[in-house]
Amino acid sequence: MSVLPTEKQSLFYRLWWMAWGWGTVGVIYSLTDYWQGAGNVVHETWVDRAVGYDQTAIWGYLSFFLLIPAAYLFSDISRVKTLARQMQWGALFCGVIYLLYPTTIVYPPVETGTWAGQVVAWLLHLDSSQNCVPSLHILLSLLAVYAVSHAKRWWVQGCYVGWLVWVGYTVLQLKRHFFIDVLAAIAIAVVLIALSHYAGAGKAEVQSDAD
Repeated sequence: MSVLPTEKQSLFYRLWWMAWGWGTVGVIYSLTDYWQGAGNVVHETWVDRAVGYDQTAIWGYLSFFLLIPAAYLFSDISRVKTLARQMQWGALFCGVIYLLYPTTIVYPPVETGTWAGQVVAWLLHLDSSQNCVPSLHILLSLLAVYAVSHAKRWWVQGCYVGWLVWVGYTVLQLKRHFFIDVLAAIAIAVVLIALSHYAGAGKAEVQSDAD
């Protein structure tokens, strides 16, 4: 039987699982980028063509790096470990895809005459030009929002869902990912969440039998 931390221990508990879960994602993402071959070019769909390129979308794109910590810090304490495990398994699954079928896209030119453009150029310098399908950016955002989806106040849930939509739209606006990348991420998130529920139900049944 797992024992949840006391209130004084909870912050360390949350930070530990965030570092372990999110850190694993970073390691897998970096290693697959290093080991994989040349990427296969992913082409736009009509959805991607309908969403115009906008460099100011970088601010929504980068808000992802606040969304993930928010999920670890403000979700129910019982969901923190599950979120970390989901992120790890999601990154592992995506990593296998990145190695077996690496993907890239033709990125639009960057106009560096604005603050947004300079940040986009900095992002392109640091980030991988591959690892497109599926989008880890979207996958982790979905898992994070699901972790906080049981907040008691409906408006809190609504804010997180709105945040998720904003991140998803700006990913398309910035042309860091295409619609197919987003769909693949959604499919993987659904599978991971379903497996977590199945595993949780199995543990509860074993515990009930033991009692």
